[in-house]
Amino acid sequence: MDSLQSTIAPSVIRASALDQPIIHQASIGVERSLTSWAEVRADYMANRGFDTLRSINANPPVNGVRPDPEVGNITEIRSSGKRSLDRLTVALSMRQTTRRIVGLVMYRLGSQRNLGDTPLSLPADSLNPSLDWGPAAEDVRHRLFVNFTAPVGAGVRLGMNVQGSSARPYTVTTGFDVNGDTVFNERATGVSRNGARGSAQWMTNLLLTKSFNLGASRTGQTLTPHIGRSAPNAPDRRTFFQRGPGGDGGQWAPQVRTLADTVSTCT
Repeated sequence: MDSLQSTIAPSVIRASALDQPIIHQASIGVERSLTSWAEVRADYMANRGFDTLRSINANPPVNGVRPDPEVGNITEIRSSGKRSLDRLTVALSMRQTTRRIVGLVMYRLGSQRNLGDTPLSLPADSLNPSLDWGPAAEDVRHRLFVNFTAPVGAGVRLGMNVQGSSARPYTVTTGFDVNGDTVFNERATGVSRNGARGSAQWMTNLLLTKSFNLGASRTGQTLTPHIGRSAPNAPDRRTFFQRGPGGDGGQWAPQVRTLADTVSTCT
């Protein structure tokens, strides 16, 4: 117990010299029209990273004994990492303007590898950290996207979206701290980091939409006076609206007049 209490808690430091990461990226693509309403495109991208940030346990136990037994793990951030990414994308897009039909089908094949998923991830064996080279946590090999929208009648539009992806990787560990570094990330012999795969994922969305007109614009409308007769030979009576005293601030008030009164007033 005294020896445990005298051990300093794990700490994080950085190397005395850190280099700037170097990223190289190249891409190429081609696009071609198949018809007046469909086109296909394909592109490839390659990305390589060098001197990226990664961590090493600078005080790992060797045969159960640390180089400095007075301290625990020392996570040292170094610029010794690397990564790679390759991605091929093929897409078919369709647009029928007259029928208001839009569609897209896209497939992506990719590969992403690195030495650690985060800058603070410790390798299973800090004495041989290159053994952790393997698939990244975001390494999804296959992706499929399908999007389609079209009218179905009565002002209703149907939208469909389908997304599918192959399994993400994960690491199978033994669950034991064999080397005594208090980090439970040991793997069995022959098992690589992120060497196992989970299950594929699929997601489908269906959407029905309809637009409603809440009212026509009143701009430019003319109000027609109401015409009514109380008897077949009775004079026409029309209702007019006249502003009361006060100019523009006055209130509009209805005035009922016969057609003869209106004509005499105008003359």
